[in-house]
Amino acid sequence: SAHRSFDWLTLDLAEVKAVKTRLGGTVNDVALASVAGGLHHFLLGRGVDVRDLKLRIVVPFSVRSENERGQASNRASGWLLNLPVDEPDPARRFAAIVAETAKRKATRQELGPEVLGRVAEYAVPGILGLGVRMLSRLHPYNLIVSNVPGPQVPLYLLGARLLAGFPQVPLFENQGLGIAVFSYCGSLGFGFNADHEVMPDLDAFVAAVGQGFAELAQAARRR
Repeated sequence: SAHRSFDWLTLDLAEVKAVKTRLGGTVNDVALASVAGGLHHFLLGRGVDVRDLKLRIVVPFSVRSENERGQASNRASGWLLNLPVDEPDPARRFAAIVAETAKRKATRQELGPEVLGRVAEYAVPGILGLGVRMLSRLHPYNLIVSNVPGPQVPLYLLGARLLAGFPQVPLFENQGLGIAVFSYCGSLGFGFNADHEVMPDLDAFVAAVGQGFAELAQAARRR
């Protein structure tokens, strides 16, 4: 629909790094596992049977070379991953995601060369919709989860300090939710963009993602 809801969540980056160090993964793995845990609890709360449920997500990443750093371009690709939404145990959920991302890194199983970048090049009205429809037909997915590492020093504009950043993923065709993550100055900020008609209870999902991280942190402390 034309209606949108936006919400956000902040995690302490030091706690996130402690989890990934104890359980053996990356910051991105922790973010994805928190989302998977959030989906698990949120869907259970909606009365959904999550047994054997896997959701396919797109995880975009840059394919710029070292000499292209700092240049404006749409050179990006992405992974298609299965989120283990059916797994009730947070540690096993995290291990499954680490195995998925490690496999993609080892075999370079990303989307077609710069496919996300090519779609982004369709920047004029009408053609953009055509590019998005092309992407959705070639690679069906349920959700986009984008993680962008940001600066770990405070930024200022005219003397005013930037306190936090919560990015936004645009909603493409047949997509009711987009999640973007941005690390900045000791925090990890999640931005949730939703179709209000599809997810009128976005705040409940945001709380569920926080619950997903909390139980993952507890599992890491037990380790």
